[in-house]
Amino acid sequence: MAPAGRLPSARRPRRRERLPGARAGSHRQRWHLRSGGALERGVNPASPPSTFTYDPDDPTPALGGPKLDGNRPGPRDNRPLEKRADVLTFTSSALESDLEVIGEVTAQVWLRADRPGYDLFVRLCDVDERGRSINVCDDLVTVRPEGITEVAVRLSPTAYVFRRGHRPRVE
Repeated sequence: MAPAGRLPSARRPRRRERLPGARAGSHRQRWHLRSGGALERGVNPASPPSTFTYDPDDPTPALGGPKLDGNRPGPRDNRPLEKRADVLTFTSSALESDLEVIGEVTAQVWLRADRPGYDLFVRLCDVDERGRSINVCDDLVTVRPEGITEVAVRLSPTAYVFRRGHRPRVE
């Protein structure tokens, strides 16, 4: 028999064969970033691009996570970071039921920049009913764009339950 495992946000341990990736009915979901900061499931109708201006004299700081903040790694409230003008956020409406995310999370981003190279950081967060935005998984890639460029970002694998009433957020 497989040993019991625990999702960090789950209320009780579950046997490995009961994890969503190991059972019928589990599936990949596509979520789409919308101008105006929305994050939605389903069909991807055209949407105008979101923009921001990066100031190299005021670089975006690292906050929590497994890779970038060696002083204070792990889950952190991302609200101070998300208030910055150079951080875009896309947030879903409140979930009507729990949402389990297990395995690799990827982001497919189309972008254009006026710099010859830069780093693209993508983070998935869980926004609770009080508005706290806690990081779940993230990653950083270096990009050398040529016009409009598609960038695939493979975030750290995760096993996480977004509770009913919470809102997934991508920053």
